Amino acid sequence: MIAPQLPDFKKQIGGLGKTLDSVPATRTVNLALSSLLERLGTAEAVAAGWRDAVATFRHLSASPDCCEMRILQLVELAENRGVDYETWALKAERFLGDDARILASLGEKTGVTDAPTGQLAAQLGGVSEERRIQLCEDALSELPDKSVVAVWSSSSARSMSR
Repeated sequence: MIAPQLPDFKKQIGGLGKTLDSVPATRTVNLALSSLLERLGTAEAVAAGWRDAVATFRHLSASPDCCEMRILQLVELAENRGVDYETWALKAERFLGDDARILASLGEKTGVTDAPTGQLAAQLGGVSEERRIQLCEDALSELPDKSVVAVWSSSSARSMSR
């Protein structure tokens, strides 16, 4: 996903170390970085980061350092895209934990039938691991809601003069 762009990026900034204080070199770095950051901010890049993290955790010989690096990369990709990683991580924990109530709220068939709503929260949904991993990827790839918000404030002239 990102790999094809990296050699071009390296070529563009390769000889700039000596002349980084010049305006043309600064422009070149700015253009190269802007292009790369734009590419890293796509849903595809974040989804690829998630898939890399999942694959690393599934690999039995992966070191804890490698797993931690993948999570840190995922955090950076998500935050570059505008996703609040901590909020997403809480959601992902519920998805991956097979929480029947959460999965049912997403429209997933949970295999839980005729259970009162209060009891549903304590039950496993029976949704496959692959599907739950996909739900996490889908949630991570979505852009956060950036709807317009209006804030109204009132004050009296008397309170303003103090």
